[in-house]
Amino acid sequence: MANEYWLYSGADVTREQVLALLATAFDAEHTDFGLGRGESLAVTAWPVDSEERIEVAQDTSVAEPKIGALFRLRSVDTIETADRETREILDAVLALIRAHPAEAVLQFDTDTVLRHTNWQVVLNSDWPGWEEIPALAAIVAGHPARSMD
Repeated sequence: MANEYWLYSGADVTREQVLALLATAFDAEHTDFGLGRGESLAVTAWPVDSEERIEVAQDTSVAEPKIGALFRLRSVDTIETADRETREILDAVLALIRAHPAEAVLQFDTDTVLRHTNWQVVLNSDWPGWEEIPALAAIVAGHPARSMD
């Protein structure tokens, strides 16, 4: 089973710009799908340009969604590898938000992980990953947290 992180953003950027930034962040190769790194990580991005995609993104509370991205963490051999890959996904999302600041939401499956609004990244204090994954401690220390449910 794969873990999926979904990002929706109001940033006015192209799919290619998003993938270029993420390719560098992950040291990943371009594929027909988007990006890939070994067997463990796949990333894709798309413009939020259809009524259905807009509705899905607005359900995450992004008022004017323009771009979406999916980070799929596939089977990994150890918990440590999964934790490291999760940290790299979150670091890449934060780099994308810094490069293209706009309203944004990152979800793990359907749970909100973080939200960027009013020029600030806020972590969802209820997302269990913050406590379960020690590698995320620096992210937790660097951003405010509050309940988002």
